[in-house]
Amino acid sequence: LPGRWERSGNIFNILAGEAGYSLTLQASGQALPLLRRGPMKWEARAQKGAPVYELEHQEGADKLIFRRDSGGEGLIVARGI
Repeated sequence: LPGRWERSGNIFNILAGEAGYSLTLQASGQALPLLRRGPMKWEARAQKGAPVYELEHQEGADKLIFRRDSGGEGLIVARGI
């Protein structure tokens, strides 16, 4: 999951913390911690409040799926670069 992801010229970086135990999503000047919610699901959260994005990624796949909320609205598919 860590790496650079791109969609329509927008770059999303997912960085691994020390020893790989934490992940952070960086995009548009924001850094959002990722919380694991299932085998292939994570949530990107602002410091306070509800999740900003729900992410899905299958190990070895070259795509990352973002949803603006758990209802599936605002689907974004990014490719690994």
